[in-house]
Amino acid sequence: MPEPLAKAGGWLRNETRDQFVRYAQKCFERFNDRVKTWITMDDPREVALDGYAEASNQYTAAHQLILAHAKVYRTHMNNFLGKKIGQVGIGVRQDWPEPGNSLSPRDVRASERELAFSAGWFLHPILNNGDYPDIMKERIAANSRGRASRLPAFTDSEKQMIKGSADFVGLNYFKSTLVTDAKPSSDSALQNFDNDKGTMTTNNALSSSDDLARSALGLRKLVSWVYSNYNISVYITSNGISHDNSNGKYIHHDWHRIDYMRQHTNQLLKAVEFDGCDVRGYTAWTLADCEADASQGSGLYHVTHSRSGLLNITQKASALWYRQLIQNQGFPRGYSGDSGLAVAAAMEDQFLYAVAPPGFQYGIATSAYQVEGGWDADGKGEHIWDRFSHDGHVLNNDTGDVAADSYHNLEEDLQLLHDLKVDHYRFSIMWNRVMPDGTNSTINKPGVDYYHRLIDGLLARVLEIVVMLLLFKLSVSDYSHQNKSVVKDWITINEPWVISVLGYGTGLYAPGYKDIHEGIYNCSHNLILAHAYAYRLYEQKYKAKQKGQVGIVLNCDWFEPDDPADDSHVEAARRGKEFNIGWFAHPIFVDGDYPEVMKTNLHNISVERNTSKPMLPEFTDQEKKIVKRAADFFGLNHYTTHMVKPVKANHFHGYFSHSDTNLYKDPSWPSSGSDWLFLNPTGFRKLLNWLWREYKMPIVVTENGITDRNSTMDDHYRVYTFQSYINEMLKAITLDGVEMGGYTSWCLLDTFEWAWGMLEKFGVYHIDFTHPNRTRTPKASARYLYELHRDRGFIEGAYTDPAAELAYQDSVYAGRFPRDFSFGVASATLAADRYRQVCPVEEDSLHFDDSLDAFTKDLAAMDTIMPGHYYFTLAWRRLLPSGQDGPVNEKAVKFYLRALELLEDAGVTPVVSLHHWDLPCTFKDGWRDASIVDEFVAFARLCFQRFGDKVKVWSTLHAPEQMTGYIPRHSGSDPDMFTVFRNMLIAHGQVYKLYNDEFKPKQKGILGISLHPALSEAANRFDPNHGASELRSNELSFGLFADPVALSGEFSQQAQLEARRSGHNLVPFSDQEKHLLKGSFDFLGVSYYNTAKVGTDAEAIDQRSLDTSLYPDASQANPKGLRSLLRFINHRYGSIPIYVLGNGVWDTSGTLHDNFRSAFVTDHVDEVLKAVNVDGIDVRGYTYTSLRDDYVWQYGDNRKVGLVDSVTGKPRNSLSTYAEIISDHGILKKD
Repeated sequence: MPEPLAKAGGWLRNETRDQFVRYAQKCFERFNDRVKTWITMDDPREVALDGYAEASNQYTAAHQLILAHAKVYRTHMNNFLGKKIGQVGIGVRQDWPEPGNSLSPRDVRASERELAFSAGWFLHPILNNGDYPDIMKERIAANSRGRASRLPAFTDSEKQMIKGSADFVGLNYFKSTLVTDAKPSSDSALQNFDNDKGTMTTNNALSSSDDLARSALGLRKLVSWVYSNYNISVYITSNGISHDNSNGKYIHHDWHRIDYMRQHTNQLLKAVEFDGCDVRGYTAWTLADCEADASQGSGLYHVTHSRSGLLNITQKASALWYRQLIQNQGFPRGYSGDSGLAVAAAMEDQFLYAVAPPGFQYGIATSAYQVEGGWDADGKGEHIWDRFSHDGHVLNNDTGDVAADSYHNLEEDLQLLHDLKVDHYRFSIMWNRVMPDGTNSTINKPGVDYYHRLIDGLLARVLEIVVMLLLFKLSVSDYSHQNKSVVKDWITINEPWVISVLGYGTGLYAPGYKDIHEGIYNCSHNLILAHAYAYRLYEQKYKAKQKGQVGIVLNCDWFEPDDPADDSHVEAARRGKEFNIGWFAHPIFVDGDYPEVMKTNLHNISVERNTSKPMLPEFTDQEKKIVKRAADFFGLNHYTTHMVKPVKANHFHGYFSHSDTNLYKDPSWPSSGSDWLFLNPTGFRKLLNWLWREYKMPIVVTENGITDRNSTMDDHYRVYTFQSYINEMLKAITLDGVEMGGYTSWCLLDTFEWAWGMLEKFGVYHIDFTHPNRTRTPKASARYLYELHRDRGFIEGAYTDPAAELAYQDSVYAGRFPRDFSFGVASATLAADRYRQVCPVEEDSLHFDDSLDAFTKDLAAMDTIMPGHYYFTLAWRRLLPSGQDGPVNEKAVKFYLRALELLEDAGVTPVVSLHHWDLPCTFKDGWRDASIVDEFVAFARLCFQRFGDKVKVWSTLHAPEQMTGYIPRHSGSDPDMFTVFRNMLIAHGQVYKLYNDEFKPKQKGILGISLHPALSEAANRFDPNHGASELRSNELSFGLFADPVALSGEFSQQAQLEARRSGHNLVPFSDQEKHLLKGSFDFLGVSYYNTAKVGTDAEAIDQRSLDTSLYPDASQANPKGLRSLLRFINHRYGSIPIYVLGNGVWDTSGTLHDNFRSAFVTDHVDEVLKAVNVDGIDVRGYTYTSLRDDYVWQYGDNRKVGLVDSVTGKPRNSLSTYAEIISDHGILKKD
């Protein structure tokens, strides 16, 4: 406002309003032909509140501002709109008022009042009815204490003029606030604006990510509020944040502002896309800092004045980010520029659980010279690396004469590939093994036969073949013909950059030429042409028939600007990429010629050096046509990232100075066994985005890995490399839309690593280079790749899940179980039946008084430890010794009823199994005969009828896997094995249905099944073959009963395969039977005693209990296996209730001083505690087997398993240990 008008009263006078209209008219007259969007005034609320002290004057000023705006709008509409189309609006500042307590009606109403007294103060008259909001008029009038309202009133004609006087609304938005209700003061001196609106606001400090998120969401809410209330177009006319430089941070790296802008613009986009709001534009505040506000600048550019008075303008990172946002008109997927900054790349700092898309292939690679050996075998010609290494140019005078000796170990290497479960194998054909003198005038049959055997072996294992030819185009012709179309993926040349720069420039690689100026460009020129002619040859002669594809493999690192806010650094990063991969990719994938920056730089350097011949050869027009698009896929070898700075280099130093870049590695990145290889997985994702955007060609990663020099088998750094780089690749595919065909790990074996000989190693299999047979040993990375290939990516809870690394894996976890967790003890049958496991059983053999006396002793022992439950089995042969057609043994019923009453009196919950390998002798064929199903259902009905009011936890079967007498992972020789399992499953399903339908509604119990799956683990945890055996064994063991009940309603695929392989009778389940079985449990009971180690043959001895002499050194006991078992169940079947119903250890001495058993119980309970409290698995109880020494089936009385000596009745030391655990309800730290 001009000063004279302000001195005369400013917006309190009509004259100011009229002068403003005249000023606007002049602007329209002079500029309306070029200006199409006008804002009459920006933030009139602030003008009124901050420009005038008294509330009445504030309301008067706002009144005049609204009238002035309306008159200007009408002036434009009446006098200018017809001449030049344009629009006029008003800009208001509005923070989003979030209720302090969203559940408080008072705070919600306070939030609404805050809007009415701010944006609504101006927008309601202009866009609604020409008058102020009702709540505003009511509160100001009430607070005027009986006098005339301090809020001026519009006349009817003014209302008509004001109403609809805007084509759009400009919103100035910066943050959200928390608003609470504030009672108005009765003090007449407080008749002010704040007292009128009756709210209290608390600013959002924007100091945390949560603050930013709330603020950004507030913008979306505000836009939706304006649009829903006034149905008008919206422009965001100011949005930004200041930068606090008081802590000394570099002001140009304003990452906080980028985060602010990213979140706010993204929420604005959501308002458009999801909420249907009409948003026409976004304006960042502000373009540049002012010098007076240097430390709190809101600008995208930093502005200072030098001592000489010159203006210095420096771009901030936010300017570069905002430029990308504008160029992309929003949020593109992934990374869209050379800066390494993303507008909004998803999950930059998070792990992505995802699998590769259909058709994507995982593979592994080698190269011929590095692994084959046989340097002079069977007529092979001399290789350039034979000569180079024999002349002593390799570290330690190493050679590839033998290398990994794959030439003589072909079958073993084929097995390794099969073990890794790869989809494809990338290998190279050694030119001089096929053509000893390098020409097609001599074909070496043994060499050709070797590659035939390799290819045939791959095809037999259903592996795709990717063949790398290296250099010679005639090899394509010959070998395409020789292999009769079985090879579909051909690579002409691998890493032409390496060949050119290291082979013909520095001389570090064979053939050792040293011409770092023109020589490398001549070499690369020939390589590009050789590739193109080879591609066209295949295209013209073989592609139509063989249906294959030909590509080239280029090595490329990512080039990250040292300062992404500095355009010169970003341009340097671009030059780095063009002089690296663009050198080859631009001719082949773009236009048949070199990148412009290469041509320009090298032309200028030629002038500098005063050379008569150009450094960079030129393609003829015909050659450009041949080269352009001469590839079907983009092969990429990637290992590392460079940080890049621009530099004016001394070009006489050769190629490495030609791009005018200074490259270095960030020392904070993980290193490797090579001085050039530092890990930066994010750089991989950025590179994939850049390549896809630049060349629009499907990418196949043909090499990626890491070196070491220590030959360790536990190569966790290599596991990390594969995990992190493949995860970033999956982000590029899944989140960024990069089209990729495959990923190839480097390398299958430790190899001859070129100039570094045998020092640096990439392999996932270790090679003993000192052994004549070159022994192959799997590293941890081999097992990891097998699991990743099998899963096709990363699945939560799987082997490759980084979160699957167990907390407290090697340490004690101290803590308590949840309150409802139950500890218990078990017995195969009640005490009266302990020694009577043979047929026949006479009805009068059950001596009631003696049996109760024995059981009373059990109760006395239980009284010592106070268990929550007692697990036992009802003896089918006692209750129904002749089956359902015979009489019920009432003495047995009476005994069990009395035992249940005693348990009830003792406060111990009975957990009852209906079957534990116990059959009436009437059933001669046992579970082989399908008629036993009805018999078992009848027995279950009897038990539910007689005991169901006292038993609330039932198990149909205990350890049914062992009913046939065979270990589950073995097939055995009984052809009816699966018939037994099938009948037991059907019986279980029918009993579950019976209980649910007829007894559960009244008895309120639960019914499950108690299984004894044989848990297996790889004998060598690094060996993929052992890992596959572990998987097969567990899928077979769990697939017999757990899968049908808890997963699919039928045997697992592995179980079905085993049945067919072993010639078992396997009758498929009908759909009705599957429906009966699937989900037929309320809980899953499990028994665990030990873990079986499995090797390549998947065979292992299943130890059901442990010898005391072996336990202390942990050679047999494996408490960790119990946690693994519980995690396996949770992962495979989801969060289901689990009870551990069997766990114990035996000895033959029966010593009372059984410290080994105390340790066994403590360690296993602690593993269950970890599963519950750390892993979140729903385990409801733990049961030690058993309370007293039991008759252990075929072992009779020889094995002592109890916490109590059954002969003397004396407690063993382990009883007090278990009692303490139960009393503590967990494992507590001891002082």
